[in-house]
Amino acid sequence: MLIPLVLVSILLVCAACDSNKGPVVSGISIQPNDKPQTVFVKGQDLDLSAGKLTVTNDDGTQKVIELNDPAITVTGHDKNTVGDQNLVITYEGKSINLSISVVERMTFTGYEKEYFVNDKFNTSRGSVVVVKDDGSKITVRLNDPTISVD
Repeated sequence: MLIPLVLVSILLVCAACDSNKGPVVSGISIQPNDKPQTVFVKGQDLDLSAGKLTVTNDDGTQKVIELNDPAITVTGHDKNTVGDQNLVITYEGKSINLSISVVERMTFTGYEKEYFVNDKFNTSRGSVVVVKDDGSKITVRLNDPTISVD
């Protein structure tokens, strides 16, 4: 009779311990208005501080946390490799993917690529595209007075 009573007591204590844990994370997401910067210049450190993560718990409650929260881990970024990259963002055992792009600081488009000896570089065609640190782009025609071609 004593053994079953001890077992029941242990089960009740364990059940009480589990009920004090609180809600468990059941999912995470990034809402469209909470997306961080997704275009980075080659060599630039990853900065997701403008983004937010929506955390949904098993009891239906939600909270929003900053993507630079120390409880969040981010893997999959190589700042020196140009191209599309797939980040894995993890919080309390739940993960989601975020696509980013690493691009060159400057690219040239639409210019003549072949010249012969003594030909002059034609600045009437082509543009230079400069990517700023925030991921936005500036396009300037090669014949713009602020551009010099030596």
